[in-house]
Amino acid sequence: MLWNRCVVCGSCVGERDLICRWVEQVRTNSVSAIEPEATRYLFRRASELSAESLSPTAYACIEYLFRWINWREQRFAQQDQSNISVLDVPLHGVQTLWAAALRTRDEAVGVRAIRFLVLLHHSLQIEASRVRQQQREFVSSCMSSLDEAASRLRALQLAAPPAGQPARDAEAAALVREPLQLCVERCLTMLRLFVTELEKRAPLTPGGSLSRRHGACVRGSPMTVQVMLVGGASGLRPSLRMHSNQTVDELRRRVWQELRDAALGGEAPPPQPSSLRMISSGRELKEDWKSLGELK
Repeated sequence: MLWNRCVVCGSCVGERDLICRWVEQVRTNSVSAIEPEATRYLFRRASELSAESLSPTAYACIEYLFRWINWREQRFAQQDQSNISVLDVPLHGVQTLWAAALRTRDEAVGVRAIRFLVLLHHSLQIEASRVRQQQREFVSSCMSSLDEAASRLRALQLAAPPAGQPARDAEAAALVREPLQLCVERCLTMLRLFVTELEKRAPLTPGGSLSRRHGACVRGSPMTVQVMLVGGASGLRPSLRMHSNQTVDELRRRVWQELRDAALGGEAPPPQPSSLRMISSGRELKEDWKSLGELK
């Protein structure tokens, strides 16, 4: 009843934002105040809101509920907002994020949703074959949405009436054209960010040379990191090809992946990359945002 009165039938955006902020705070501060099923219900109702008119506060609530539900279902883990691991797919409610990314008129909301989707698809801690499949599906979804919006824009241009049309007809055409143009822009932005991030994380070629692809320079100079593991998998000594602009977090994830793929002695790797402790030159590497080049 509260959701219907204040969100669906609210008198203004501010009233809806107050409820969204309250839901997020209650879910954050109290374990038992909102049960898991009620949380899923609230996410479903929030997903039914018009994607075009989402405010930053409403989207923040949706993203928070998305993170919480997938964490609860053990598909998602996070150390902080930008240090996450996707442990299984598909993620519950991911289409809601796509709708926000491609359709919302608020630029800040659109950019935040795009960045989160890209982060999700570059934080996959699953089998390598499934990672490639998920990333191909991500690009395919972008291209499909881009193609559909561009095709509709071309059809509108071909069907445009001659000059001198009534003002109301021009306004009606603009109402149809603007969301299509927005979708095209958002798809292109998402693809650009995805490719840039992909190339930042890409390893060296087997010969140790840097593949000269678009955006390769952002990865920095090539470097080899010699890793010695202490503990149950101490026999594993991987030599990892990295780049100076990659971060401690990316190195941690690579080491975790080596542990997972090797599975020496039938031992399972730590449950998530953040569980690994890494020590270099006698000090523990805790600042995940630092570049490897800064540690030399």
